Amino acid sequence: LIWCGRQWPPNNQGWQRPSDEQIDLMLSTGFDLLGDGAKLMLDTASGYGESEQRVGSWLTNNATLASRCVIATKFGETFNCSTGETTTCHTAAGAMTVLEASLLTLSRPIDLYYSHITSQLTEAQAEAVLADDGLRHALVSAKAEGKVGMLGTSCSYPNVVRTALRKGWLDELAVVQLPARTCVAEPELIAELRAAGKLVIANSPVRRVLAAPDEAVTNERVAAAVAELIAACPEVACVLVGTGKQERLRHIAGCILSSSSA
Repeated sequence: LIWCGRQWPPNNQGWQRPSDEQIDLMLSTGFDLLGDGAKLMLDTASGYGESEQRVGSWLTNNATLASRCVIATKFGETFNCSTGETTTCHTAAGAMTVLEASLLTLSRPIDLYYSHITSQLTEAQAEAVLADDGLRHALVSAKAEGKVGMLGTSCSYPNVVRTALRKGWLDELAVVQLPARTCVAEPELIAELRAAGKLVIANSPVRRVLAAPDEAVTNERVAAAVAELIAACPEVACVLVGTGKQERLRHIAGCILSSSSA
């Protein structure tokens, strides 16, 4: 849900801040596609500008559907809407400060709390985040206190994830999010994570697999990207659709659901 909180991608001059009605329509469409009783994962972050605030408002105003939401948010990056600057901080103290702010904004416990490890960090810095014993202890304590349901990492570096898994740095984490192109290129890593009991989330099949912005590709190319992802990694637990367009959401979701059922 970065699209409802800030311009994305950063050079997307066509981005317009969506209205509350547009956000409601998008989320309602997601529930309609999944059917009765199914849960919808809402992926937000402190680095997504106003996203957490707008998701929190929607949850407050839609109590029935809110009970069917899995809320995922992240620490490690914050975004200043006034200046357009991103700040990174992956310390234990920083993670807990962001968590308390997210709990206040979203007005409920966080179902999934990630470390947000993107290209803002080098691979060495990313590895240091996952190796940080103090950070892991703080996250495990927050989970024990009921503030967080599951812990995870969203990491752009497959080699770092592979190292962290083998060194035991992911032992307390239930979820690993990777770019969809990584899932396609390295299915053996997905198999290794699944063998270790991790749920794997693939991020943005259009932008990641096709290396193109959502609005720049045809539905046929989108279908091909989704099919490639599902074929390479049938054990991916969730696909983040990465779109703010209602009709594109319908198309991507239809491709995912049909590929998965097949």
